[in-house]
Amino acid sequence: MTIVTSLETAKQFLNEEIAYLGGGFNPDTPFEDYVDTRSGEKLYNKRNAVLMNKNMTKAVDFFEQAGEDIHEYCLNQAASKDIVLPDLKMERLNKESAEKRFDDHDIWQESPLYGYPIAVWAVKTTSEEFPELFITEYDKGVFWTIGHNQNIVGTITECLDFLINRFI
Repeated sequence: MTIVTSLETAKQFLNEEIAYLGGGFNPDTPFEDYVDTRSGEKLYNKRNAVLMNKNMTKAVDFFEQAGEDIHEYCLNQAASKDIVLPDLKMERLNKESAEKRFDDHDIWQESPLYGYPIAVWAVKTTSEEFPELFITEYDKGVFWTIGHNQNIVGTITECLDFLINRFI
C-alpha cells in the first residue's frame, strides 16, 4: 500500500485500489464497507480499514488542494483500463467518439436538470434484451438509461450496482 504524502502518491494509491477493487471502487466508500461478493467476507480488517480511510482522507485533501476532482480521476483511470466486471464491460466515450459510434447526436444532449454530459459510458452485458446500455455522466451526477423507458439517477457506482443486480 502506498502511503499518501503528495498528489503523486495519492494518484498511485488510487490506482492500486482501482486495480484491486475494479469498477466497484468509489473514493467515498469507507474501506470497512468493501465485501467479497462471493464469500460475503470483508475485504479489509478493522486495522487496515482505518489505515486505508486515513490514506483516502489525505488523498482527497491533496486533490482538493490541487483543484482536481478525485471522482473524475478515478473514473478516467478505471475507464483507461476498461472496467471489467463479471459479464459486464464498460467503455468511456467522449462527445466525438459517442456521436461517431452511435451516429446519434441526441446521445449528447443537454439535460435541463443536470447540464451537459461529461462522458457517455457504453456498457456491454450478457442480456439478450439489452446487450448494450448507456450511462450518461453529468457534472451533477450520473443518469443511466435503458433505451428510453427506464431511468435511474445516482453515482456511477449505484448505476453499476443496479446493472449488475439486473443483468448479471
